[in-house]
Amino acid sequence: MKPFEEKLREERTPFTLVLSSGERIRVQTHDHLSIPPTEDDSGNPLADGERADYFQVWGNGLRYRWVAFNAITTIEAQAPKNGAD
Repeated sequence: MKPFEEKLREERTPFTLVLSSGERIRVQTHDHLSIPPTEDDSGNPLADGERADYFQVWGNGLRYRWVAFNAITTIEAQAPKNGAD
């Protein structure tokens, strides 16, 4: 798997990606990510070298950004609002 990919696939609550450039990208839900598949059309596993080094993060449904896996330095979970989950 690519750097931070497993964490991206597991994260379900809003979170922020911190990139090596210092840029911060807020991700509302896991549904706002388009991560490359780990298997081909036949169900055979793909090696990391056969998969894209980038994934998409959707903002408002009309715009998206390409983010490189290796540009991520930290994934910050968002604190619950008003003590709620």
